[in-house]
Amino acid sequence: MSKIKLGFAGTLAVTSFLLAGCGVQKDAAIPINYSNGDSLHSQALPATDWRKEVLYFALTDRFANGNTSNDNGNNNRAGDAKDLGNPMGWHGGDFAGLRQKIESGYFSNLGVTAIWISPVTLQVPAVMAQSGPNSGKYHAGYAAYWTEDFFQVEPHFGNLQDLKDLVNAAHAKGLRVVQDMVLNHAGYEAQLARQKPSWFYKGSCINDQKCSLDGLPDFDQDNSEVKQYLNDSVNYWVSQTGIDGIRMDTIKHVNDSYWPQFFAAGGPGDASKVWTVGEAFTFDPGYINKYLNLGSPSMFDFPLYGALRDSLGKRGSLDGVANVLANTSYSDSSRLTTFLDNHDVRRFMSEGIENGIPFNEQRERLDAALSLQFTVRGTPSVYYGTEIAMQGKGDPYNNPSGQTNREDMNFSAASTSPLVTRIKALSDARRANPALTNGAHKELWRPNGGANLYAFARTLSGEASIVTVVNGSDGTLDLGSLGGISVSGLLSSGSVTELTGRTNTLSVNSSGKLVGTVPARTVLIVKSGGTPPPANCNPTALSGQGSSTSATVNWTAPSGCTVTGYNVYSKGSGSPTYTRLTSTPLSSTATGYTASNLATGSYDFKVTTLTSDGKESAGVEVTGVQVGTPAGLTVHFKKPTAWGGANIHHWNASPTGAVTDSTWPGKTMTAETVGCGWYKYTLPGVSSTNLLFVDPSATTRKTADLSRAKEGWFDGTTNTWSDTQPACDPITTTTKVTFQVTASTTLGQNVFLVGDVTELKAWDTANALSMTPSGCSGSTCTWTSAPIELKSNAGIQFKFIKKSGSSVSWEGGSNRTYTVPATGTASYNGGSWR
Repeated sequence: MSKIKLGFAGTLAVTSFLLAGCGVQKDAAIPINYSNGDSLHSQALPATDWRKEVLYFALTDRFANGNTSNDNGNNNRAGDAKDLGNPMGWHGGDFAGLRQKIESGYFSNLGVTAIWISPVTLQVPAVMAQSGPNSGKYHAGYAAYWTEDFFQVEPHFGNLQDLKDLVNAAHAKGLRVVQDMVLNHAGYEAQLARQKPSWFYKGSCINDQKCSLDGLPDFDQDNSEVKQYLNDSVNYWVSQTGIDGIRMDTIKHVNDSYWPQFFAAGGPGDASKVWTVGEAFTFDPGYINKYLNLGSPSMFDFPLYGALRDSLGKRGSLDGVANVLANTSYSDSSRLTTFLDNHDVRRFMSEGIENGIPFNEQRERLDAALSLQFTVRGTPSVYYGTEIAMQGKGDPYNNPSGQTNREDMNFSAASTSPLVTRIKALSDARRANPALTNGAHKELWRPNGGANLYAFARTLSGEASIVTVVNGSDGTLDLGSLGGISVSGLLSSGSVTELTGRTNTLSVNSSGKLVGTVPARTVLIVKSGGTPPPANCNPTALSGQGSSTSATVNWTAPSGCTVTGYNVYSKGSGSPTYTRLTSTPLSSTATGYTASNLATGSYDFKVTTLTSDGKESAGVEVTGVQVGTPAGLTVHFKKPTAWGGANIHHWNASPTGAVTDSTWPGKTMTAETVGCGWYKYTLPGVSSTNLLFVDPSATTRKTADLSRAKEGWFDGTTNTWSDTQPACDPITTTTKVTFQVTASTTLGQNVFLVGDVTELKAWDTANALSMTPSGCSGSTCTWTSAPIELKSNAGIQFKFIKKSGSSVSWEGGSNRTYTVPATGTASYNGGSWR
């Protein structure tokens, strides 16, 4: 659902303009024949188990422009013209663009099996935004949730035949089409609301269903004429186009009484003819399950979205994910549809980046979240742009152009994004292993406040069991040192096979424990078998050479085995995780590979061999391949208290010739303004180097020999590296505290937490900590935060706030105060909102 505030006060203002070319609304009392005897749409695809599908949401206007002649629609209304500089305007995406991407193989190459498109119906005229960063600009119905006519195609997207051509093209590629539909409301000031005023609810908001959502005309589905009209609309689109599924917008805002007849045999949403996934924006599993029981074949899994956002997206504990997946509120959790991003929420990448996580690390976290999403129960869905790690803070009404969650798709970025091949590998793994789509879920390990590790199995009678291991931490985890993960009865002793081609050290020991290491921010998906080829089956004489935007690796074939193919992997030097570059293995005769369109930086490459039994060797590496001219390498050093200053001594810098080796006792470092004994030094044009730090006042005082391939902070008091700047007053002891308050909210409001310490966002309301509602009675809920690590024994001040978009409401009275307990975990029950 696309939501904004336009200055409406819950009612519709009457305006004097007329809509040209909008046609006559269908009258519910007149029977309409929606048969399609002329076979204008293609033969339907065979019935499917939707748990086996992979859904992709392409917001039509922002995805691909295939026909510039419809960029301005009918161009007879203010705001109709395409305006790429207006994030709330039309941008030119259409059915033709979607069809072209289907026919070019974009979706198939991504591993997608079903495409979810925006609503297709004619939209109301654009309105002028009255507030926010885009005030004074036209806000058009580009997302297509503001319907003017429920039986006409929006001309900015094309016409009915264009839509049929899209569906035909998809079916020809074996792809299914899911059409977004809105049965809760019409668009702002839609003619239908004037022609049929008795069809709409006009009272004050009583609950989610008896309420004009953001001022939109709210259908009264208890009215028999309304029910027939909406049913006819759905039947029209299903019969005319041959779509395979429906994404039902705002399902929780529609009267509950409407849904049983809708999903009944012979009804518009009869599951034997069309699949439906409903949107109920709530984190309450029981509330979502209500709609599964009312007949919806699927519902979006908002609780899992929230848990993945707060754990992998924000360096949080995976206990939250474990809790969601262990929840027993659902009648059948395998019917859920999972997601990480959509058009109504901040993108996953921005969740981390806005909280200080570097881009490359957050992309690894996105990789991990996708990997987990594709291996748990339900149907995975991917929002356009996720495959290129697109960022977006929120909806275009509240954010300027370039910072929204609905930016135009960048296909050139897709050609080099490692997430494209990752999603394809995950989709292939699901298709090849039925336990991942239809198996039962069995928890094997959760953090419980310890190592941020989560493991589970998917089991299905007659099929190989699959074990997924998720490392949500920023360091490598050794399963053996943690005691191993018990997999008795799931995996056989010996080696395992990683289903997406990731090299690993995992194996099952004689005690039935899964042991080995899992790199930081990495997910491994394994099943029994897979004894790797011997060491003499690795390539030899591996070399790498970089240029301005590419790198080439060359090798010699091994002599100790028969090779059937090669895989090539890469990672930024210093990164813990390799990404496979070869979506399909290179031929057995290959002796080189070129990676193109690379950003400036230092890269490591690994080449592995494949043998006739499908096994992959451990591979060999070439490191420090420089692409482009590096900006320079900056290192930071915290000197011990006794040192009189800090020097850096460096040698063997890469690329060769960028700088000369320093002479003993090195070069003087500059004291940093952050204080706390930190110094820094930049080596221009260098991507990596060997180094050590020296006390210039007593040169026998020095660190061990070190090396670095990216900016880093070395603490000379603890002899440890950090990839991010450590706090000036490092916290040595912390206590996890959960905050709770009971508060009533209006539609669109949520409760947040903000306070005077960094962990509570230092009174920054824009980044205030989100809280989750539960135990709701009407508009009053108990709101609970995730556990927050706070400095033990610290005295803090804070308040609870309510936010709706950019609007913030503070609690009354003085700040709340709290002294953090010395150890363990704690909870703060704030009682009622002040």
